[in-house]
Amino acid sequence: MAVEWDVSKADARLIVKMAERAEPLFARQEVEFNRTHFCMDVTAVHRNGCPLRLAELLAADEFEFLHDIAGIRRFVDRSTGELTRGFHPRFAV
Repeated sequence: MAVEWDVSKADARLIVKMAERAEPLFARQEVEFNRTHFCMDVTAVHRNGCPLRLAELLAADEFEFLHDIAGIRRFVDRSTGELTRGFHPRFAV
């Protein structure tokens, strides 16, 4: 099954804003960050089995935001867009 990528323009803007917020947080921890990969990971998860409350995730406090985005980054299966090893974001629908 192919990974679904289509999101609304509003969702795409929220995902880009999340990448902008995430980049300095990862840099502070000296963790490599790629905006394109980040946006693809979040989009893949959102569209393939784990819809996210994107606006709420973007507005979350730093701890909650990092929990979800770091978990998505770590546990996304990029071939399916699904999350692995039982990870479930706090801001999942």
